[in-house]
Amino acid sequence: GIETAEMQLKNMVGVDYDAPLTLGALPTVTAAQFEAMDLETDLAAAKGASYNLRAAEIKVEKFKKDTYDEVLKKLGQDERIFEVSQVKHALKSYEYERENTVRTFELNFRALYAKVRDSEQVLAAKRAALASEEKTYAAAAMRYRQGNLSANALADAKDALADAKDAVASAQRDLFTQYRSYEWAVKYGILNG
Repeated sequence: GIETAEMQLKNMVGVDYDAPLTLGALPTVTAAQFEAMDLETDLAAAKGASYNLRAAEIKVEKFKKDTYDEVLKKLGQDERIFEVSQVKHALKSYEYERENTVRTFELNFRALYAKVRDSEQVLAAKRAALASEEKTYAAAAMRYRQGNLSANALADAKDALADAKDAVASAQRDLFTQYRSYEWAVKYGILNG
C-alpha cells in the first residue's frame, strides 16, 4: 500500500517512478499567516483572480456587443417588437446569471474564511485537551509508581494521551487543508465548492 501511494504521489508531482522520494513534516500555519487574513481585502483579491467571475462578465459583454447592440441598432428601442423584447430579456438573464455567479463566489469565499477560523479554534481546543491529558497521564504515572494505580489504569491513561495527540495532529491537518484552500482562493480565485 505504501509503495502504491508513493507511486501515485510521484505521478502527481511529475517525478520518475524510480526516483527517491523523501517526505517531510506537514507545514504548519503560522500566527502571522492568520493575522494577515483580512476577509474584505482577500475577497477583493480572489474576485480579481477568479476565472469564473471574469468568464461571466465576458459572457454579458459579448452578448451586448454581438447581439444586443446589433438588434437595437437595426430595430430600435421599441419593446413591442418581438426581437427587441427578446434581446432585452436575454440581456437581463445574462446579467442575473453574472450576479448569481458573483454572489455564489462571495458566499463560498466567506464560508471558506469561516472554516479556516473555525479550524483554528478547533486546533486550540484540541491542544488544550492534550495539555490536560498530559497532566492526567503524569499524575497517573506518579500514582502507578507509588503503587496506587494498576498497570491497566496507567495503560488507559496512556491510550487517552495518544488519542489526544492524534486529535491534535488531525486538527493540524484540517487547518492546513482549509488554509491552503483559502490561500488558493485568494491568489488564484479558485474555490472548491
